[in-house]
Amino acid sequence: MDDDPEIAALRAELAEAHERIARQRDFLAQLIHEFRSPLNAIAGFAEIMAEGKFGPMGNPRYVDYSRDIHTAAIHLSELVVDTLDVARFSSGQYTLEEEVCDLAVVLSAAAATARGLAERNRQNLDLDLPAHLSVFADPRALRQIAINLLSNAVKFTPAGGTIRLAARVSADGTPGFGVSDSGAGMDAATLARVTQLYAASSDGVRGEKGTGLGLSIVRLLTELHGGKLAVDSVPGSGTDAWVSLPSWRARSGPPPIHPWENVA
Repeated sequence: MDDDPEIAALRAELAEAHERIARQRDFLAQLIHEFRSPLNAIAGFAEIMAEGKFGPMGNPRYVDYSRDIHTAAIHLSELVVDTLDVARFSSGQYTLEEEVCDLAVVLSAAAATARGLAERNRQNLDLDLPAHLSVFADPRALRQIAINLLSNAVKFTPAGGTIRLAARVSADGTPGFGVSDSGAGMDAATLARVTQLYAASSDGVRGEKGTGLGLSIVRLLTELHGGKLAVDSVPGSGTDAWVSLPSWRARSGPPPIHPWENVA
Protein backbone atom coordinates (compact mmCIF):
# COMPACT_ATOMS: atom_id res chain seq x y z
CA MET A 1 0.00 0.00 0.00
CA ASP A 2 1.36 3.41 -0.96
CA ASP A 3 2.23 5.88 1.75
CA ASP A 4 -0.02 8.81 2.48
CA PRO A 5 1.25 11.84 0.46
CA GLU A 6 1.93 13.80 3.62
CA ILE A 7 3.93 10.93 5.13
CA ALA A 8 5.88 10.54 1.89
CA ALA A 9 6.67 14.24 1.90
CA LEU A 10 7.86 14.07 5.53
CA ARG A 11 10.06 11.10 4.70
CA ALA A 12 11.58 13.01 1.79
CA GLU A 13 12.24 16.03 4.02
CA LEU A 14 13.82 13.76 6.65
CA ALA A 15 16.06 12.09 4.08
CA GLU A 16 17.12 15.51 2.78
CA ALA A 17 17.86 16.70 6.33
CA HIS A 18 19.98 13.59 7.01
CA GLU A 19 21.91 14.16 3.78
CA ARG A 20 22.48 17.82 4.65
CA ILE A 21 23.70 16.92 8.15
CA ALA A 22 26.03 14.30 6.69
CA ARG A 23 27.51 16.85 4.26
CA GLN A 24 27.99 19.35 7.06
CA ARG A 25 29.57 16.70 9.31
CA ASP A 26 32.00 15.67 6.57
CA PHE A 27 32.78 19.31 5.87
CA LEU A 28 33.48 20.05 9.54
CA ALA A 29 35.74 17.00 9.78
CA GLN A 30 37.69 18.22 6.76
CA LEU A 31 37.78 21.74 8.19
CA ILE A 32 39.25 20.48 11.47
CA HIS A 33 41.93 18.69 9.49
CA GLU A 34 42.65 21.85 7.51
CA PHE A 35 42.99 23.88 10.71
CA ARG A 36 45.41 21.32 12.16
CA SER A 37 47.77 21.23 9.16
CA PRO A 38 48.74 24.93 9.07
CA LEU A 39 48.84 25.12 12.86
CA ASN A 40 51.27 22.19 12.97
CA ALA A 41 53.39 23.87 10.31
CA ILE A 42 53.49 27.13 12.26
CA ALA A 43 54.41 25.35 15.48
CA GLY A 44 56.99 23.06 13.88
CA PHE A 45 58.88 25.66 11.88
CA ALA A 46 58.72 28.16 14.73
CA GLU A 47 60.26 25.58 17.07
CA ILE A 48 63.11 24.90 14.61
CA MET A 49 63.83 28.61 14.31
CA ALA A 50 63.57 29.25 18.05
CA GLU A 51 66.00 26.44 18.91
CA GLY A 52 68.44 27.39 16.16
CA LYS A 53 68.79 23.80 14.98
CA PHE A 54 70.56 24.88 11.80
CA GLY A 55 72.78 27.52 13.32
CA PRO A 56 72.43 31.29 13.60
CA MET A 57 69.32 33.06 12.31
CA GLY A 58 71.33 34.16 9.28
CA ASN A 59 71.15 30.64 7.83
CA PRO A 60 69.33 30.74 4.45
CA ARG A 61 67.10 27.86 5.55
CA TYR A 62 65.37 30.21 7.97
CA VAL A 63 64.29 32.38 5.06
CA ASP A 64 62.45 29.43 3.55
CA TYR A 65 60.95 28.48 6.91
CA SER A 66 59.75 32.01 7.52
CA ARG A 67 58.05 31.93 4.11
CA ASP A 68 56.41 28.61 4.98
CA ILE A 69 55.16 30.11 8.24
CA HIS A 70 53.75 33.05 6.33
CA THR A 71 51.98 30.77 3.83
CA ALA A 72 50.51 28.63 6.61
CA ALA A 73 49.34 31.70 8.49
CA ILE A 74 47.60 33.06 5.38
CA HIS A 75 45.89 29.71 4.85
CA LEU A 76 44.74 29.62 8.47
CA SER A 77 43.45 33.17 8.22
CA GLU A 78 41.45 32.28 5.11
CA LEU A 79 39.94 29.29 6.92
CA VAL A 80 38.89 31.45 9.85
CA VAL A 81 37.34 34.17 7.67
CA ASP A 82 35.51 31.63 5.49
CA THR A 83 34.22 29.72 8.52
CA LEU A 84 32.93 32.85 10.22
CA ASP A 85 31.27 34.04 7.02
CA VAL A 86 29.51 30.69 6.52
CA ALA A 87 28.30 30.73 10.14
CA ARG A 88 26.91 34.23 9.67
CA PHE A 89 25.23 33.31 6.40
CA SER A 90 23.71 30.16 7.91
CA SER A 91 22.27 32.08 10.86
CA GLY A 92 21.02 34.96 8.69
CA GLN A 93 23.20 37.41 10.63
CA TYR A 94 25.32 38.74 7.76
CA THR A 95 24.43 42.40 7.26
CA LEU A 96 25.93 44.62 4.59
CA GLU A 97 27.49 47.90 5.72
CA GLU A 98 27.05 49.92 2.56
CA GLU A 99 28.59 53.21 1.51
CA VAL A 100 29.84 54.93 -1.63
CA CYS A 101 33.32 53.57 -2.28
CA ASP A 102 35.96 53.69 -4.99
CA LEU A 103 35.98 50.22 -6.54
CA ALA A 104 39.56 50.56 -7.79
CA VAL A 105 40.78 51.36 -4.27
CA VAL A 106 38.96 48.38 -2.78
CA LEU A 107 40.24 46.01 -5.46
CA SER A 108 43.80 47.37 -5.24
CA ALA A 109 43.82 46.53 -1.54
CA ALA A 110 42.73 42.98 -2.36
CA ALA A 111 45.46 42.72 -5.00
CA ALA A 112 48.07 43.87 -2.48
CA THR A 113 47.08 40.96 -0.26
CA ALA A 114 47.56 38.43 -3.08
CA ARG A 115 50.59 39.94 -4.83
CA GLY A 116 53.25 38.58 -2.48
CA LEU A 117 52.15 34.97 -2.93
CA ALA A 118 51.74 35.44 -6.70
CA GLU A 119 55.29 36.77 -6.95
CA ARG A 120 56.60 33.88 -4.90
CA ASN A 121 54.83 31.48 -7.26
CA ARG A 122 56.33 33.38 -10.23
CA GLN A 123 52.88 34.36 -11.49
CA ASN A 124 52.05 37.61 -13.27
CA LEU A 125 49.34 39.67 -11.56
CA ASP A 126 47.91 42.36 -13.85
CA LEU A 127 45.40 45.06 -12.86
CA ASP A 128 42.94 46.84 -15.14
CA LEU A 129 41.10 49.18 -12.76
CA PRO A 130 39.59 52.42 -14.12
CA ALA A 131 39.77 55.48 -11.89
CA HIS A 132 36.68 56.98 -10.29
CA LEU A 133 34.49 53.91 -10.67
CA SER A 134 32.36 54.41 -7.57
CA VAL A 135 29.72 52.03 -6.28
CA PHE A 136 27.30 51.97 -3.36
CA ALA A 137 28.22 48.72 -1.62
CA ASP A 138 29.91 47.10 1.37
CA PRO A 139 33.66 47.67 0.78
CA ARG A 140 34.68 44.89 3.16
CA ALA A 141 32.45 42.41 1.31
CA LEU A 142 33.74 43.53 -2.11
CA ARG A 143 37.31 43.20 -0.91
CA GLN A 144 36.57 39.68 0.40
CA ILE A 145 35.03 38.73 -2.94
CA ALA A 146 38.15 39.91 -4.78
CA ILE A 147 40.52 38.20 -2.31
CA ASN A 148 38.67 34.89 -2.69
CA LEU A 149 38.72 35.14 -6.49
CA LEU A 150 42.43 36.00 -6.49
CA SER A 151 43.27 33.24 -4.00
CA ASN A 152 41.49 30.73 -6.20
CA ALA A 153 43.38 31.93 -9.27
CA VAL A 154 46.74 31.80 -7.45
CA LYS A 155 45.96 28.29 -6.26
CA PHE A 156 45.27 26.89 -9.73
CA THR A 157 47.68 28.89 -11.91
CA PRO A 158 51.14 27.43 -12.59
CA ALA A 159 54.41 29.34 -12.52
CA GLY A 160 54.69 31.72 -15.44
CA GLY A 161 50.91 32.03 -15.71
CA THR A 162 48.93 35.26 -15.68
CA ILE A 163 46.20 36.41 -13.31
CA ARG A 164 44.18 39.50 -14.21
CA LEU A 165 41.94 41.58 -11.96
CA ALA A 166 39.71 43.97 -13.88
CA ALA A 167 36.72 46.25 -13.35
CA ARG A 168 34.43 48.11 -15.72
CA VAL A 169 30.96 49.47 -16.32
CA SER A 170 29.08 47.62 -19.06
CA ALA A 171 27.20 49.39 -21.85
CA ASP A 172 23.96 48.98 -19.90
CA GLY A 173 25.45 50.80 -16.88
CA THR A 174 26.12 47.65 -14.87
CA PRO A 175 29.30 47.92 -12.74
CA GLY A 176 31.35 44.80 -12.21
CA PHE A 177 34.72 43.23 -11.62
CA GLY A 178 36.36 39.86 -11.98
CA VAL A 179 39.45 37.70 -12.10
CA SER A 180 40.71 35.64 -15.03
CA ASP A 181 43.65 33.26 -15.03
CA SER A 182 45.60 30.98 -17.33
CA GLY A 183 45.44 28.10 -14.89
CA ALA A 184 44.20 24.52 -14.82
CA GLY A 185 40.55 25.33 -15.49
CA MET A 186 37.57 23.14 -14.53
CA ASP A 187 35.47 20.52 -16.27
CA ALA A 188 31.69 20.88 -16.59
CA ALA A 189 30.93 18.72 -13.53
CA THR A 190 33.23 20.73 -11.26
CA LEU A 191 31.94 24.01 -12.67
CA ALA A 192 28.35 23.01 -11.88
CA ARG A 193 29.04 22.57 -8.16
CA VAL A 194 31.94 24.91 -7.47
CA THR A 195 29.77 27.76 -6.10
CA GLN A 196 27.76 25.51 -3.76
CA LEU A 197 28.46 25.36 -0.02
CA TYR A 198 30.23 22.23 1.23
CA ALA A 199 31.36 21.26 -2.26
CA ALA A 200 34.48 19.09 -2.28
CA SER A 201 37.70 21.06 -2.64
CA SER A 202 40.42 20.28 -5.19
CA ASP A 203 44.13 20.57 -4.52
CA GLY A 204 45.96 23.39 -6.25
CA VAL A 205 48.69 22.92 -8.84
CA ARG A 206 51.33 23.07 -6.07
CA GLY A 207 49.35 20.83 -3.69
CA GLU A 208 47.66 23.68 -1.81
CA LYS A 209 44.66 22.71 0.26
CA GLY A 210 41.40 24.61 0.66
CA THR A 211 37.92 24.37 2.13
CA GLY A 212 36.03 24.67 -1.15
CA LEU A 213 34.22 27.69 0.30
CA GLY A 214 35.88 30.46 -1.69
CA LEU A 215 33.56 30.70 -4.69
CA SER A 216 30.45 29.83 -2.67
CA ILE A 217 31.14 32.80 -0.39
CA VAL A 218 31.76 34.97 -3.45
CA ARG A 219 28.34 33.94 -4.78
CA LEU A 220 26.58 34.61 -1.46
CA LEU A 221 28.19 38.03 -0.99
CA THR A 222 27.39 38.94 -4.59
CA GLU A 223 23.75 37.91 -4.22
CA LEU A 224 23.46 39.92 -1.00
CA HIS A 225 24.31 42.95 -3.17
CA GLY A 226 21.63 41.91 -5.66
CA GLY A 227 24.31 40.92 -8.14
CA LYS A 228 25.25 37.83 -10.12
CA LEU A 229 28.37 35.67 -10.31
CA ALA A 230 29.30 34.12 -13.66
CA VAL A 231 32.10 31.54 -13.84
CA ASP A 232 33.40 30.25 -17.16
CA SER A 233 36.15 27.68 -17.39
CA VAL A 234 37.75 25.21 -19.79
CA PRO A 235 40.12 22.47 -18.61
CA GLY A 236 43.68 23.52 -19.39
CA SER A 237 42.64 27.00 -20.52
CA GLY A 238 41.98 28.84 -17.27
CA THR A 239 38.98 30.31 -15.50
CA ASP A 240 37.10 33.60 -15.76
CA ALA A 241 34.94 34.68 -12.80
CA TRP A 242 32.93 37.89 -13.11
CA VAL A 243 30.78 39.69 -10.52
CA SER A 244 28.03 41.95 -11.89
CA LEU A 245 26.36 44.44 -9.55
CA PRO A 246 22.97 46.10 -10.19
CA SER A 247 23.17 49.26 -12.29
CA TRP A 248 21.63 51.33 -9.49
CA ARG A 249 24.75 50.72 -7.38
CA ALA A 250 26.93 52.68 -9.81
CA ARG A 251 27.85 56.23 -8.77
CA SER A 252 29.46 59.00 -10.80
CA GLY A 253 32.55 60.90 -9.70
CA PRO A 254 35.06 60.06 -6.96
CA PRO A 255 33.68 59.00 -3.57
CA PRO A 256 34.66 60.57 -0.24
CA ILE A 257 37.96 59.43 1.26
CA HIS A 258 37.75 56.95 4.15
CA PRO A 259 40.46 55.68 6.51
CA TRP A 260 40.13 52.07 5.31
CA GLU A 261 41.28 53.07 1.82
CA ASN A 262 44.88 53.12 3.02
CA VAL A 263 44.70 49.63 4.53
CA ALA A 264 46.43 47.02 2.36
